[in-house]
Amino acid sequence: MTVRAQDLLDAADEPAALVEADGSIRHANAAWRRAPCLAGPKTTGLVARLRAALDAGAQTASGAYSAGEGEARRHFRLEARPIAGARACLVRRVETTAERQAAQRRSEVLDESAVGFALALEAGGLGSFDISLASRTIEADRRAREAFDLPFDGDPTCADVEARLVPDDVRRLADALGDAIGGGALDAELRVRAAQGAERLVALRGRLVRRGGEAHVVGVVADITERRQAEADRQREERDRLVIGEMRHRIKNLFTIVGTILNLSIRSHPEAAPYKRAVESRLASLEAAQTRLAESGWRTSDVDEIVARELEPFRERRRPNVIAGCGLALEGRAAEVLAMIVHELATNAAKHGALSDENGFVRVACRHEGETVVLVWSEEGGPTVTPPTHSGFGTTVTQRMPERFLGARVETRWAPEGLSYRLELPAERVLRAC
Repeated sequence: MTVRAQDLLDAADEPAALVEADGSIRHANAAWRRAPCLAGPKTTGLVARLRAALDAGAQTASGAYSAGEGEARRHFRLEARPIAGARACLVRRVETTAERQAAQRRSEVLDESAVGFALALEAGGLGSFDISLASRTIEADRRAREAFDLPFDGDPTCADVEARLVPDDVRRLADALGDAIGGGALDAELRVRAAQGAERLVALRGRLVRRGGEAHVVGVVADITERRQAEADRQREERDRLVIGEMRHRIKNLFTIVGTILNLSIRSHPEAAPYKRAVESRLASLEAAQTRLAESGWRTSDVDEIVARELEPFRERRRPNVIAGCGLALEGRAAEVLAMIVHELATNAAKHGALSDENGFVRVACRHEGETVVLVWSEEGGPTVTPPTHSGFGTTVTQRMPERFLGARVETRWAPEGLSYRLELPAERVLRAC
């Protein structure tokens, strides 16, 4: 493709021309031809002098001239430079009128401000919009369109935005625009219906401006869904800490009162001391379970933590106790019942079973099998086991409580080599919901 000199000249905004050696114009662009003063004798003579200066060896040449009268008078400068390998030179005109230079500087400042504004929007994760109140059309950038799930082509309308809002917030948007039209600020937080029924929270901030006699509302938009969720989470966590702290305090007070009542009730009955110790031990286990649940907000407690806490007094042994596969989180009621069961098993093992002998130990295994959670307590290395001859409170804790409160199935085997206790729990009733 051949590029003509005229094509290059026409691409320039300011008046420009190619000048022959004799000062005549070979080519001139449209801007040059539209300027009457460039055809006058004053500028024609100036062009000839600039051409002569270049012929004399100057690298560049320039000269000033003015046109017009009174307040309409304007000032210009012609600049000439040779073109390598050609007899012609390039002459272009630059306006030097003070008002024109000031306008150009203002334009440059505006350009810099626009760049700064765009960078500020990008850094803040904000989008921008311009609503024409006459046509109800919206000019919106990429982030603003993403916030309202608008297409990236065409000019959306206020109706397009309203169609994406939760119905209750359509009136809120109308009220906010009314405030802006009345001279106030546009300030609204709107719920946008997103995919799969989810909602996003979008904040709008803006003001009324008038441009060319037309009213516009311009401003910025931000998706604040994550910010509001984080604020709600922080408030909930703070509230939970206060409630948990208060409940832990009340739990301790409650068990202290129960212990005091127990002491007062058996003061005149020394023969009841063993009963007192058993009750205090069970109360301590229940208090520990309640404390763990309070720390988790009465939601969950892990099986391995419950078992490890009850076996902690028997940690230093010739053969250590074994806890395997018990990293399951139980909901609150199940955790309470299991804590009492494990405490009863550990107490009996310390009195009569494997934990009463230095060579004995306990093996606890837990696993999730489909719809069932299975926990097995096995005692090994202790004295020879004989089945109990009567049922007491311990039987109620280990047999009846899990059956009644958790729908569990219990199997107890009193083998001579050690007790085996198997607990099958319905997963849907005992495991924490994901």
